[in-house]
Formats: sequence, structure tokens, C-alpha cells
Amino acid sequence: MMTGPPRAVTVWCAPTVPVSCGSAALLTTDEAGTVGSFLRADDRDRFATGRALTRAVLGETLGVPPRGVDVRMGAPGGPAPGKPVVSGGPAFSVSHAGSWVLVAVVDDVGAHGVDVGVDVEAAAGVGRHLDDLAGVVPVAERPAAGWTARTLTRSWVRREAVLKAVGTGLGAPRDDLLLTPPDAAPAVLCSRGALPEPTCLAVHDVELPPLGTVASEHLAAVALRSRKPHHAVIAAVTVADGLGVLARHGVRVPPGPKARRGGRP
Repeated sequence: MMTGPPRAVTVWCAPTVPVSCGSAALLTTDEAGTVGSFLRADDRDRFATGRALTRAVLGETLGVPPRGVDVRMGAPGGPAPGKPVVSGGPAFSVSHAGSWVLVAVVDDVGAHGVDVGVDVEAAAGVGRHLDDLAGVVPVAERPAAGWTARTLTRSWVRREAVLKAVGTGLGAPRDDLLLTPPDAAPAVLCSRGALPEPTCLAVHDVELPPLGTVASEHLAAVALRSRKPHHAVIAAVTVADGLGVLARHGVRVPPGPKARRGGRP
């Protein structure tokens, strides 16, 4: 059996930064308009931090200013429908929840036929709706000890990472994707319908660094989708300092919760 080259993925992590700290300067006019359309400050900050971090990371990768990164949405009939893409750039994915913003990037800029998905969620939010949300994952994924806020969040982020890599998002029917239970090593056991076969998919848990003194627990996962069977091979996942990237491009890091640095600077 032939397999494709293993892909390394870097997940750039940053706590949400207020728009007033300069993240809007890295955004396009349209993106700045979107920021202004949100009613809640938390939503404005999360969106602006996510777009600013995406542009800063991809700009450094491509050697262009952040605002020179041409982010577009994949065409409905194309290879990555509904996913943000950059012509000539690496595959990437963005997620934010609560205090965290994550940008996952496939390290090989020239990797063709590979897409990535990342998701992060707060376990506390899932715990408040545990009974209702348990029905969104297949019964076969239920861990032996039953669902807890942590195990259901783990299943949720793995599932959404895979579906974001594919490009369907949570619009795919629940039972078209079966993963290992959250208390087992992550893997795709079965996929059907519009989803690619399991040998085209891989999923990996992401261990987030501590976020200052913030007690809320967040869980994350990253996934790859390949166009060819046995080519979705994750060699390594590196967690990197997103705040450092933002600071290099003029975003002021406010006092308060900060991700403890670790991995790539």
C-alpha cells in the first residue's frame, strides 16, 4: 500500500485581542466592515483576531504584508467548497471559541490536494447542554463511561475538524461520519455519502497551552483531507505562539490572560 508524504501542521494559537489593540489595521476594508456589523464586543474581537492572525501568519509564509494576502472562499463546485483559500498559499483553517483563536496551516506550501480543518470549543458551554448535544454524534461514539462535558467536547471538535477539512461543515448527516470514541486515539472509522473514504481523512487532538489564569477548559482538534486514498497522513502537530505573530505586525498585546508560550515562536 502506497501512502503520501506525511504532512506537518502548525496550529497558531492566540487569546482574543480587543479590536482597540490594532488588529483592525491588518484587515481589508470589507473585513473591517464586518467587524463593525457585530453588536457584541466579544464577537467583534473574536472575528478581528481570527482574520488578523490568519493574515499575519499567511503573510509571513508568503513574504507579503498581511493586507496583501488574498483570502477567498472556495467555489461551490471546486475542490474546497466554502473553505477560505489563498491562491499559491498553504491550506489553512480558522476557528475561535470563548477566549481562543486558532489558525491551522499545513507547513508544506506546495502541498496539492490536501485540505486542513481545525476546531476549538469550550467544554463548559457543551456541559450546559449535555443532554441535547449528545444526540449530534453517533451512538457508537459514546464512551464506555458515558458522556461528560469533556468527552462530548472532544468528540465534537474532532468531528467538526474533519468536516471543515472536507468543506461540508456540520451540514453533513450525523451518521455519515463515525469516529473513534473520545476516550480512544482519534481516527476515522467510517465515512459515506458525500464524504471521502476514511483513508482520505486523518484527525489529531491538539493540546492547547494554559491560558493565564482562565479556568475555562477548551479542547481542540485538527484534521486533514486528501484527494487520494492513504495520503492524509499527519506527521506532527506543532502548537505555536499566535500573539508573537500579531505583535510583530503592530498589534498591541493587552495585559490580562495570555497563552503561555511553547512550541514555535
